[in-house]
Amino acid sequence: MVATPLASASNSLNGDALTFTTTFTLQDVSNDFEINIEVYSLVQKKDLLGPDKKKKAYKSKAITPKRLLTSITTKSNLHSSVMASPGGLNAVRTSNFALVGSYLLSLSSVGNTKFALDKINYDVKERELLGYMFQDKVPFLSPLEGHIYLKIKCQVNSSVEERGFLTIFEDVSGFGAWHRRWCVLSGNCISYWTYPDDEKRKNPIGRINLANCTSHQVEPANREFCARRNTFELITVRPQREDDRETLVSQCRDTLCVTKNWLSADTKEERDLWMQKLNQVLVDIRLWQPDACYKPIGKP
Repeated sequence: MVATPLASASNSLNGDALTFTTTFTLQDVSNDFEINIEVYSLVQKKDLLGPDKKKKAYKSKAITPKRLLTSITTKSNLHSSVMASPGGLNAVRTSNFALVGSYLLSLSSVGNTKFALDKINYDVKERELLGYMFQDKVPFLSPLEGHIYLKIKCQVNSSVEERGFLTIFEDVSGFGAWHRRWCVLSGNCISYWTYPDDEKRKNPIGRINLANCTSHQVEPANREFCARRNTFELITVRPQREDDRETLVSQCRDTLCVTKNWLSADTKEERDLWMQKLNQVLVDIRLWQPDACYKPIGKP
């Protein structure tokens, strides 16, 4: 349970809303998370004593012989007697905070900023007194409108990584050719170089952004179209550019450029490992950032 500092209408009012500047960061959260946001109000009672009564109630704190004797007697009795709680051992003080509304956040809440506070479960007597028209929002006579505004930011920190040689099918002047590349899976991209040492000192030759992948999942390439063993297929799309031309691996459809990526591993075990890692990244992206990636096309 995490609580925000108390906000007062006297110093935290921004226009017609109370502003809480507190930021919460939750790490290693699963995709089925649920966060219950509860809003409480504190009702302060007015002081019934007037200025004159306060002055009369004020007592001098000067030390007198009687007060000195009383303090000595009290200290000597501390070890011999203990004052019992008037409410008993299990007494609990009643809080002045009252729940005025709540909202249950989940993964579907990401991307929204305005949330209606859920109704409060009133007792039968309260329900009859207030009527049903006041039970869909905050309590009757509450100064709150019934909505809460939140800024929610979700970031995928995928720990899936893989490195190794893959042979990639590329179009070279209209002819198909297989080139052996050093490939690194990190984050949402597969980056590749000519040699392993180039990874630290050169920019990659190319990248495959998995957020642009439209395959439901990475699977072995169809042997009718690709006879090379241990090859898996990735279909990616991106907005079409003016200089785009159709090749053996890319086709222009409407406003998109569709690329068929064939990557071949040295062994079947390596191919299965790469497919497992890539499919895990695709699941993470599509769960946590559905608006940042293309939707899968075709049959699942």
